[in-house]
Amino acid sequence: MTPRRPILLEAIAFGVFIFLVAGVLFGVFVPAYSSHSTPAERAAAKQASWLATFGSAAVGTLAASVYARYQRKRLLSKDDEPRCESCGYMLRGLPEPRCPECGEPFADDGKG
Repeated sequence: MTPRRPILLEAIAFGVFIFLVAGVLFGVFVPAYSSHSTPAERAAAKQASWLATFGSAAVGTLAASVYARYQRKRLLSKDDEPRCESCGYMLRGLPEPRCPECGEPFADDGKG
Protein backbone atom coordinates (compact mmCIF):
# COMPACT_ATOMS: atom_id res chain seq x y z
CA MET A 1 0.00 0.00 0.00
CA THR A 2 1.36 3.40 -0.91
CA PRO A 3 1.47 6.21 1.64
CA ARG A 4 -1.16 8.36 -0.08
CA ARG A 5 -2.43 10.52 2.78
CA PRO A 6 0.85 12.26 3.66
CA ILE A 7 1.52 12.95 -0.02
CA LEU A 8 -2.01 14.27 -0.47
CA LEU A 9 -1.77 16.54 2.58
CA GLU A 10 1.64 17.81 1.50
CA ALA A 11 0.33 18.45 -2.00
CA ILE A 12 -2.67 20.36 -0.68
CA ALA A 13 -0.45 22.48 1.57
CA PHE A 14 1.92 23.12 -1.33
CA GLY A 15 -1.00 24.05 -3.60
CA VAL A 16 -2.42 26.47 -1.04
CA PHE A 17 1.01 28.07 -0.64
CA ILE A 18 1.37 28.48 -4.42
CA PHE A 19 -2.21 29.80 -4.58
CA LEU A 20 -1.37 32.49 -2.04
CA VAL A 21 1.93 33.42 -3.68
CA ALA A 22 0.35 33.53 -7.13
CA GLY A 23 -2.56 35.55 -5.74
CA VAL A 24 -0.19 38.13 -4.33
CA LEU A 25 1.84 38.26 -7.55
CA PHE A 26 -1.26 38.50 -9.73
CA GLY A 27 -2.76 41.04 -7.31
CA VAL A 28 0.16 43.38 -7.85
CA PHE A 29 -0.81 43.69 -11.49
CA VAL A 30 -4.56 44.09 -10.89
CA PRO A 31 -5.53 47.74 -11.18
CA ALA A 32 -7.06 49.27 -8.08
CA TYR A 33 -10.11 51.47 -8.29
CA SER A 34 -11.41 54.24 -6.08
CA SER A 35 -14.70 55.97 -5.53
CA HIS A 36 -13.67 58.50 -8.21
CA SER A 37 -13.39 55.80 -10.88
CA THR A 38 -15.94 55.52 -13.62
CA PRO A 39 -18.29 52.52 -13.65
CA ALA A 40 -16.41 51.08 -16.63
CA GLU A 41 -13.09 51.33 -14.76
CA ARG A 42 -14.60 49.65 -11.70
CA ALA A 43 -16.05 46.84 -13.82
CA ALA A 44 -12.69 46.28 -15.51
CA ALA A 45 -10.90 46.21 -12.14
CA LYS A 46 -13.40 43.70 -10.72
CA GLN A 47 -13.00 41.53 -13.80
CA ALA A 48 -9.23 41.66 -13.47
CA SER A 49 -9.41 40.73 -9.78
CA TRP A 50 -11.60 37.70 -10.56
CA LEU A 51 -9.17 36.71 -13.28
CA ALA A 52 -6.29 36.99 -10.80
CA THR A 53 -8.19 34.88 -8.26
CA PHE A 54 -9.04 32.09 -10.69
CA GLY A 55 -5.61 32.27 -12.30
CA SER A 56 -3.87 31.81 -8.97
CA ALA A 57 -6.25 28.96 -8.07
CA ALA A 58 -5.41 27.24 -11.35
CA VAL A 59 -1.67 27.70 -10.78
CA GLY A 60 -2.00 26.35 -7.22
CA THR A 61 -4.00 23.33 -8.35
CA LEU A 62 -1.54 22.55 -11.10
CA ALA A 63 1.40 22.90 -8.72
CA ALA A 64 -0.26 20.58 -6.18
CA SER A 65 -0.95 17.87 -8.75
CA VAL A 66 2.58 18.04 -10.16
CA TYR A 67 4.03 17.93 -6.63
CA ALA A 68 1.90 14.93 -5.62
CA ARG A 69 2.82 13.02 -8.77
CA TYR A 70 6.53 13.76 -8.27
CA GLN A 71 6.47 12.72 -4.60
CA ARG A 72 4.56 9.51 -5.35
CA LYS A 73 7.03 8.48 -8.05
CA ARG A 74 9.96 9.39 -5.80
CA LEU A 75 8.63 7.30 -2.90
CA LEU A 76 7.73 4.34 -5.11
CA SER A 77 11.14 4.29 -6.74
CA LYS A 78 12.88 3.93 -3.35
CA ASP A 79 11.77 0.39 -2.58
CA ASP A 80 12.68 -2.71 -4.54
CA GLU A 81 9.23 -4.27 -4.45
CA PRO A 82 7.45 -4.76 -7.78
CA ARG A 83 4.51 -2.34 -7.89
CA CYS A 84 1.63 -1.60 -10.22
CA GLU A 85 2.37 1.27 -12.59
CA SER A 86 -1.18 2.64 -12.25
CA CYS A 87 -1.95 2.54 -8.53
CA GLY A 88 1.28 1.53 -6.75
CA TYR A 89 -0.11 -1.72 -5.30
CA MET A 90 2.61 -4.23 -4.31
CA LEU A 91 2.62 -7.08 -6.85
CA ARG A 92 4.52 -9.73 -4.89
CA GLY A 93 3.04 -13.26 -4.71
CA LEU A 94 0.00 -12.78 -6.89
CA PRO A 95 -1.57 -15.80 -8.62
CA GLU A 96 -2.10 -14.00 -11.94
CA PRO A 97 -0.37 -11.07 -13.69
CA ARG A 98 -3.15 -8.56 -12.96
CA CYS A 99 -3.27 -5.96 -10.21
CA PRO A 100 -5.99 -6.86 -7.69
CA GLU A 101 -6.42 -3.19 -6.73
CA CYS A 102 -7.08 -1.59 -10.13
CA GLY A 103 -7.22 -4.57 -12.53
CA GLU A 104 -4.32 -3.36 -14.70
CA PRO A 105 -2.36 -6.24 -16.31
CA PHE A 106 1.41 -6.27 -15.81
CA ALA A 107 4.38 -8.15 -17.22
CA ASP A 108 5.15 -11.15 -15.02
CA ASP A 109 8.94 -11.19 -14.99
CA GLY A 110 9.36 -13.65 -12.11
CA LYS A 111 10.07 -11.04 -9.41
CA GLY A 112 6.82 -11.60 -7.56
